[in-house]
Amino acid sequence: RILDANDRAEQVYGYTRAELLARDVFSLRATDDAQRGVAHAQFDAVKLDGSLVFEATHVRKDGTSFPVEVSSRRVSLGDQQYVQSIVRDITDRRRAEELLRESEAQYRLLFKSNPHPMWVYDVGDLRFLAVNDAAVEQYGYSEAEFLGMTIAEIRPDEDRERLQSDVIKHADDLLQRFGHWRHCRKNGTIIDVEITSHRIQFGDRRARLVMANDVTGRLAAEQSLRHSEERYRSLFDNASDGILV
Repeated sequence: RILDANDRAEQVYGYTRAELLARDVFSLRATDDAQRGVAHAQFDAVKLDGSLVFEATHVRKDGTSFPVEVSSRRVSLGDQQYVQSIVRDITDRRRAEELLRESEAQYRLLFKSNPHPMWVYDVGDLRFLAVNDAAVEQYGYSEAEFLGMTIAEIRPDEDRERLQSDVIKHADDLLQRFGHWRHCRKNGTIIDVEITSHRIQFGDRRARLVMANDVTGRLAAEQSLRHSEERYRSLFDNASDGILV
């Protein structure tokens, strides 16, 4: 039975103090048998262990339910045993957690389905923490293989020293374009890529999210164009006849 309640309890539950004092704590729970069984088990745990913090669903006078966090402790007054409970309405917290889960799900979907190779790596040991499907397809490593590697392992040996210095230099940059890099596929072929990355917190890890854009074809076309222009200039400058444009 409820022996006392404060003003805030009246506001939260919609009962007057007199109405609350005419009820027992189990009547504030959702009405299904499973909830009642859990409530009795929690009450027994408080009596046995002295304190307990748990989450539950409570019901207001108007019948609406809402999530709460309950901190209960056993109190002895003389030879009488009581339980004092502090009840916090966690509706806003639950809503924020749900929005965060939805945001993370959308973010992960964008990450996994992005057509450009993307990955997350730990700035401390350079290990891959996550890779998307495009990275698996383009580089030839399985996701499990990636997660057992570091980002240095997809670089040619001669580029690894530069990689280390760049990672140290830009580890905490919010947004940084690293320009052109060379990467190695699993089959040994070298590709030219443009890297864009920014800092993120990945669980408890300091990490960076990377997107790689393969520019091998573009660079080859630019090189071919330069060679073509050089040949044209040579023919133009060395022609035996006068040429005017």
